[in-house]
Amino acid sequence: MLQKLDRMLVNQEWQQGNVGWRSKILTRKLSDHNPIVDWNSCIPKPHNIPFRFRKAWTHHESLKAVVEASWNEPLYDVPIRKVVKKLKRLKQKLKIWSSEIFGSQAQHIKVLEDELEQIIKAQESDPSPEGI
Repeated sequence: MLQKLDRMLVNQEWQQGNVGWRSKILTRKLSDHNPIVDWNSCIPKPHNIPFRFRKAWTHHESLKAVVEASWNEPLYDVPIRKVVKKLKRLKQKLKIWSSEIFGSQAQHIKVLEDELEQIIKAQESDPSPEGI
Protein backbone atom coordinates (compact mmCIF):
# COMPACT_ATOMS: atom_id res chain seq x y z
CA MET A 1 0.00 0.00 0.00
CA LEU A 2 1.36 3.41 -0.94
CA GLN A 3 0.36 6.39 1.19
CA LYS A 4 1.41 10.00 1.16
CA LEU A 5 2.46 10.93 4.69
CA ASP A 6 4.19 14.24 4.08
CA ARG A 7 1.84 17.10 4.90
CA MET A 8 1.91 20.68 6.08
CA LEU A 9 -0.81 21.83 8.45
CA VAL A 10 -1.80 25.44 9.10
CA ASN A 11 -4.93 27.08 10.43
CA GLN A 12 -7.05 29.91 9.01
CA GLU A 13 -5.49 32.54 11.30
CA TRP A 14 -1.99 31.61 10.13
CA GLN A 15 -3.06 31.82 6.46
CA GLN A 16 -4.57 35.29 6.96
CA GLY A 17 -1.41 36.53 8.66
CA ASN A 18 0.88 35.09 5.95
CA VAL A 19 -0.81 36.00 2.68
CA GLY A 20 2.27 35.59 0.44
CA TRP A 21 3.25 32.20 1.87
CA ARG A 22 3.73 29.34 -0.60
CA SER A 23 4.87 25.74 -0.27
CA LYS A 24 5.97 22.99 -2.62
CA ILE A 25 6.39 19.26 -2.06
CA LEU A 26 9.69 18.18 -3.62
CA THR A 27 10.66 14.78 -4.95
CA ARG A 28 12.25 12.48 -2.42
CA LYS A 29 15.95 11.81 -2.71
CA LEU A 30 17.68 10.26 0.27
CA SER A 31 14.70 9.45 2.47
CA ASP A 32 11.34 7.79 2.02
CA HIS A 33 9.72 11.19 2.71
CA ASN A 34 9.17 14.09 0.36
CA PRO A 35 10.69 17.35 1.64
CA ILE A 36 8.39 20.36 1.82
CA VAL A 37 9.85 23.76 1.01
CA ASP A 38 8.08 26.93 2.13
CA TRP A 39 8.75 30.55 1.18
CA ASN A 40 7.17 33.95 1.28
CA SER A 41 6.49 35.16 -2.27
CA CYS A 42 6.21 38.78 -1.10
CA ILE A 43 9.92 39.00 -0.25
CA PRO A 44 11.83 40.23 -3.31
CA LYS A 45 14.87 38.31 -4.52
CA PRO A 46 18.09 40.12 -3.53
CA HIS A 47 20.22 41.59 -6.31
CA ASN A 48 23.52 41.19 -4.47
CA ILE A 49 23.78 37.39 -4.67
CA PRO A 50 27.41 36.40 -4.09
CA PHE A 51 29.48 35.31 -7.07
CA ARG A 52 30.50 31.65 -6.91
CA PHE A 53 33.54 30.39 -8.76
CA ARG A 54 32.95 26.81 -9.91
CA LYS A 55 35.77 24.31 -9.50
CA ALA A 56 34.71 22.60 -12.75
CA TRP A 57 35.75 25.74 -14.63
CA THR A 58 39.42 25.10 -13.80
CA HIS A 59 39.36 21.93 -15.92
CA HIS A 60 38.24 23.75 -19.07
CA GLU A 61 40.99 24.78 -21.47
CA SER A 62 39.47 28.17 -22.38
CA LEU A 63 39.17 29.56 -18.83
CA LYS A 64 42.66 31.04 -18.80
CA ALA A 65 42.06 32.83 -22.11
CA VAL A 66 38.78 34.34 -20.82
CA VAL A 67 40.45 35.61 -17.64
CA GLU A 68 43.48 37.00 -19.51
CA ALA A 69 41.33 38.74 -22.13
CA SER A 70 39.15 40.37 -19.49
CA TRP A 71 42.05 41.37 -17.27
CA ASN A 72 44.10 42.84 -20.15
CA GLU A 73 41.29 45.07 -21.45
CA PRO A 74 42.31 48.67 -20.79
CA LEU A 75 40.71 50.44 -17.85
CA TYR A 76 41.52 53.99 -16.75
CA ASP A 77 41.06 54.78 -13.07
CA VAL A 78 43.05 55.03 -9.85
CA PRO A 79 44.85 51.73 -9.02
CA ILE A 80 42.64 50.50 -6.17
CA ARG A 81 39.44 51.07 -8.14
CA LYS A 82 41.02 49.43 -11.20
CA VAL A 83 41.27 46.14 -9.34
CA VAL A 84 37.67 46.34 -8.13
CA LYS A 85 36.36 47.27 -11.59
CA LYS A 86 38.41 44.56 -13.30
CA LEU A 87 37.11 41.94 -10.89
CA LYS A 88 33.53 43.11 -11.47
CA ARG A 89 34.03 42.99 -15.24
CA LEU A 90 35.63 39.55 -14.99
CA LYS A 91 32.67 38.28 -12.95
CA GLN A 92 30.25 39.27 -15.72
CA LYS A 93 32.41 37.69 -18.42
CA LEU A 94 32.76 34.46 -16.42
CA LYS A 95 28.98 34.23 -15.98
CA ILE A 96 28.44 34.60 -19.74
CA TRP A 97 31.28 32.15 -20.52
CA SER A 98 29.93 29.60 -18.04
CA SER A 99 26.42 29.67 -19.49
CA GLU A 100 27.81 29.28 -23.03
CA ILE A 101 30.21 26.45 -22.15
CA PHE A 102 28.41 24.56 -19.37
CA GLY A 103 24.78 25.60 -19.94
CA SER A 104 22.22 25.99 -17.20
CA GLN A 105 23.25 24.29 -13.97
CA ALA A 106 19.62 24.26 -12.83
CA GLN A 107 18.65 22.41 -16.03
CA HIS A 108 21.42 19.83 -15.51
CA ILE A 109 20.25 19.24 -11.94
CA LYS A 110 16.64 18.84 -13.12
CA VAL A 111 17.66 16.21 -15.70
CA LEU A 112 19.65 14.29 -13.06
CA GLU A 113 16.76 14.47 -10.57
CA ASP A 114 14.38 13.11 -13.23
CA GLU A 115 16.77 10.25 -13.99
CA LEU A 116 17.09 9.46 -10.27
CA GLU A 117 13.31 9.48 -9.88
CA GLN A 118 12.97 7.00 -12.78
CA ILE A 119 15.54 4.69 -11.17
CA ILE A 120 13.72 4.83 -7.82
CA LYS A 121 10.37 4.10 -9.50
CA ALA A 122 11.90 1.18 -11.40
CA GLN A 123 13.30 -0.25 -8.18
CA GLU A 124 9.98 0.14 -6.36
CA SER A 125 8.07 -1.63 -9.13
CA ASP A 126 10.54 -4.55 -9.32
CA PRO A 127 9.74 -6.94 -6.45
CA SER A 128 12.75 -9.19 -7.17
CA PRO A 129 15.84 -8.99 -4.92
CA GLU A 130 17.97 -8.07 -7.97
CA GLY A 131 16.01 -4.79 -8.28
CA ILE A 132 17.28 -3.63 -4.89
